[in-house]
Amino acid sequence: MSNFTNNYTSLKTQLSVPSGMDFDLYFKYNNGTSIGNNLSYPNSEIYSTQLNLFFLSKDSSNDEGMLRIRIWQ
Repeated sequence: MSNFTNNYTSLKTQLSVPSGMDFDLYFKYNNGTSIGNNLSYPNSEIYSTQLNLFFLSKDSSNDEGMLRIRIWQ
């Protein structure tokens, strides 16, 4: 998520997002905390997917969250 915020253009290239298209990432932890944008987007087709993820937290405990990826032109 920090790479998305600090290096959007570089991450866009790494993820092979076509030029002329934009994308965003949004992560929501099980406790309700979220990282990323939850903005309105242009009136165009938006492709979106949501993934439930399990991960190891900083304190080495199992945790869960939801990652949403959207792309639009």
